[in-house]
Amino acid sequence: IVLNKPKNFLGTAGDKQGRRTVMDLVKNATREILYPVDKMERMDTGLVLFTNDPEMADRMRAPGTKFRQLYHVTLRQPMLGHHLSEMVEGVKTESGFIKVSSAEFIDAQKKPKEVGIEMHSNRPKALTKLFNHLGYDVERLDRTVLGPLTKKDLPRGHWRTLDREELNLLR
Repeated sequence: IVLNKPKNFLGTAGDKQGRRTVMDLVKNATREILYPVDKMERMDTGLVLFTNDPEMADRMRAPGTKFRQLYHVTLRQPMLGHHLSEMVEGVKTESGFIKVSSAEFIDAQKKPKEVGIEMHSNRPKALTKLFNHLGYDVERLDRTVLGPLTKKDLPRGHWRTLDREELNLLR
């Protein structure tokens, strides 16, 4: 199942403090026990993948497994152009070396605070850490593509079952 996660839901399977999680949004999707494949921050939005196959989830989370992910990032301050190339070359942060595949302004003239990022990673928090390391505050982070999956025609807060072709591509 793929979900277009809205803000204010924790991107985890459960919360000891009783806060809303993505599991609340997919609880009626199936009788199977679902696992979110990765975690997203509470304020992040976009695609979250769920599976009832714990081995598949572990395989997708394993180091070295790299799914193509596209993000639309909105920053609190305008981004300097040279930081885009630094992100592509890779930056050593407190969390380790972080590199993106591509980084471009959505529209440099009108919106220098909006950046499109392509990553091949299984570390969703890495992108926010990278922006923070470069001195930017992330206002909004929206994952628009996850592997072969897109959020096209999937409204925020809704989920859908993957078709056979999408499952084969993920495997």
